[in-house]
Amino acid sequence: MTGYSDGTFKPNASITRAELAAALAKLLPQSGLNTSASATGFRDLAAGHWVTEAAAQLQAAGVITGYADGSFKPEQAITRAEAVTMINRLIGLDASTTQPGAGEWTDVASAYWAHDAILAASMKR
Repeated sequence: MTGYSDGTFKPNASITRAELAAALAKLLPQSGLNTSASATGFRDLAAGHWVTEAAAQLQAAGVITGYADGSFKPEQAITRAEAVTMINRLIGLDASTTQPGAGEWTDVASAYWAHDAILAASMKR
């Protein structure tokens, strides 16, 4: 993790989608990663934005896909569902690893877009 240019870490602040992407990109294996071959980019990340390279690396690795409109929304606070989905993809954890009979969360409907990712990452049994 890196902090801010003023020397702060801001431990109680929410994390943005860009900040999590920057942290997760550091965990990618770099050898043989060709971002130009499989990353299409995001319409709201111009060349030169501080997270463009990290987002392209994560996109090329299949960790992030962005939103249906082609955006990444880098300054938006990331939700727990988005974060768990990205982390699951990074570590290769998918819903097929969920044990039969695993407990459900009362506030995550089975039709929710991240239901399977949340269940796969849950310790709730």
